[in-house]
Amino acid sequence: RLIDAQAPGLANRVQGLATLVASANPDWSERLLEQLGQLYLLLQAFQRLDQLDPLLQQDVRGLIGWPFSKDTILQQPACIDDWVVLSREQTENDNLITLKIWLYGQQQQQPALLLYFAPTSQRAHLPGGLLSGQILHGAVHYYPSATPLRALLGEHRIVTTNPPALNGHDNCEQALQAYHQALLRNPWLDTYPLLLNDVRLQYCESRLCLHDRTDQELPLRASN
Repeated sequence: RLIDAQAPGLANRVQGLATLVASANPDWSERLLEQLGQLYLLLQAFQRLDQLDPLLQQDVRGLIGWPFSKDTILQQPACIDDWVVLSREQTENDNLITLKIWLYGQQQQQPALLLYFAPTSQRAHLPGGLLSGQILHGAVHYYPSATPLRALLGEHRIVTTNPPALNGHDNCEQALQAYHQALLRNPWLDTYPLLLNDVRLQYCESRLCLHDRTDQELPLRASN
């Protein structure tokens, strides 16, 4: 059993395969093949762990399920910035609440993902602040990674609730290039935020798409 082998990350991925097969998604077979490929690549990487870049080694350990203590992360160098709260998303599954808060550093133009977990009986323990559009000044400590995204929030203060205009990519092609570069550093990346300027939502061939100022389109797909 993967749980008994102290590999909860792998166990979750295998369980996700079964859930995907049982789902009603019309493209479940395509997603299943993609997930199987990522799982195989992860197992191969773990067998060659010593040959990987040190930061990618940390990504592989995290995906397998090796824990990182909060104190260890808070000892990582602090990234000081004015952080815009981009979004706040809360989901419930099997009596577990997951709270995702995306931040974006205005000076360094670097995103950060804050993750919080709590049983449904302890939802009051989740942070109640950090609402979309707020700006906070403070420190973010990233988990070691080839593509640093997940982080812990250090000392901070709310400085304003007026959302600023953020500078993003000028078109869909630039955004996709940034995403491809991130995948080259970490092929298991499943979430990556992209900011685009002057886009609009529009249907194209019965699918919802983003259209940029050059009329390039980027099809959108539901996350589940």
